[in-house]
Amino acid sequence: MRGYESEIWLGLAAPAATAPALIDQINQAVRKALSSPELVTRLQGQGIDVLLSTPAQMRQRALDDLKRWGDIIRTAGIKLD
Repeated sequence: MRGYESEIWLGLAAPAATAPALIDQINQAVRKALSSPELVTRLQGQGIDVLLSTPAQMRQRALDDLKRWGDIIRTAGIKLD
């Protein structure tokens, strides 16, 4: 559709019942790893931008994408074969 842009993003997910303290611990470890200049350079060499976020920001991003793409699918009348 005209006027829309698509991008790929990756994130980690955990079961809803995962303890918040464990989510925070995992998030801090991932942030530390993805802050490594060597890793950032390697990823950028593959065309990947490293954007760090919080668990709440990732959750909101996923919800926003679900709404946006759901609206586009309904508006365009896209059906699964």
